[in-house]
Amino acid sequence: MKKKVLNVRLSNELRQKLEEKAIQCNISLSDMMRNMIQSNLEFEEIEHHNLIESFKKVRCDSFDFIILTAWIFEKRVNYYDYNTNIFLENLKEIVLKILKDDDYPMSLRNEFDKVYNDIFRYRNEENNPNRYFYFGVAENPNAFKYNVLFDFIYSKGFNIQII
Repeated sequence: MKKKVLNVRLSNELRQKLEEKAIQCNISLSDMMRNMIQSNLEFEEIEHHNLIESFKKVRCDSFDFIILTAWIFEKRVNYYDYNTNIFLENLKEIVLKILKDDDYPMSLRNEFDKVYNDIFRYRNEENNPNRYFYFGVAENPNAFKYNVLFDFIYSKGFNIQII
């Protein structure tokens, strides 16, 4: 790779500190600055990658998880849904992230899989005015096992506090 010159304007005080540091490290100021810039760029790339990866996950204490669980609990008593397709699509994406996340127990991911499939089915029945979500109906063979979600929430130490 062809090297190019980069001129940087620094205060005299900063330049003096950098020169002292370079002398302590027994390298030239140019080499030290090159190493610092390279290290910083590598760190930025790692941090950027970690940030992108964090968006792929849904933490159990996140707003998305709370919205999803509130909606799931609502379907326990109200099987019909009057939310927009965009809202349902967002829920489906949240569930999909949870399904791909090994941080959640398999038993809970199995229950969320029922929700995912039911959202998919529900969205495909747009022309049916009597459509509803099956996972909330206790008598349905594919009913959501709410006790699995309760156990997960309890295991994470969530509790109700009266203020």
